[in-house]
Amino acid sequence: MKNKRLIYFLLPLVLFIWGAIFYKIFAGFDSSKPKDNGVSLPTNKNKSNLPGDTISLVADYRDPFLEGYELEETENAEYEEDLESNKKGFANTAPVSKPVINVPEIKYYGVIANNATKKKTGIFRITGKDCILKEGELSGDFKIVKLFNDSAKIAYQQIKKTVKKGN
Repeated sequence: MKNKRLIYFLLPLVLFIWGAIFYKIFAGFDSSKPKDNGVSLPTNKNKSNLPGDTISLVADYRDPFLEGYELEETENAEYEEDLESNKKGFANTAPVSKPVINVPEIKYYGVIANNATKKKTGIFRITGKDCILKEGELSGDFKIVKLFNDSAKIAYQQIKKTVKKGN
C-alpha cells in the first residue's frame, strides 16, 4: 500500500514537469507576439559627437619593385612632360630584331628504351636522313638534349626546340 500512495503523489508531479517542458517548446513556435529577450541595444541619436578617424597610415617603407632605382619628388607638370617625351622617344625607336636562324626539317619517330642501362635512343629524320641518336649525342649541329615518349628536346646552335612525335 505504501507504493500506491507514492505513485499517486509522483504521477501528477511527472505530468506537471512534462507539461511545463511541452509548454516551453510550443510557446517558442508562437510568432504572433514579439519576443523580448531583455537585451536593449544602445542608440546614439546625436551622431555629431562621434570622434573622427583616429588611424593614420604611414607608407614610408621601401617599394620592393623599385629596388635599385632612386625616385625624386617632382611636380605633376614636370612629370607629365617627362612622360610625354618618353612616349615620343619610344614611338620613334625601331624594335630590336633577333637574328633569324632557319632550323632544318627534323622529325621524331619514337624512342627505344633499354631497361637494363636506363639509356634512351631516339629515331629521327634530319634533313631527309634517318638517324638513331642517344641522349647527348650530336648529329651535325643538332644535339639531343632529352628524349620522351611523345617528344624530344633538341638544341640547334643557340635554339632549343621541342619536336613532337610524328611531326
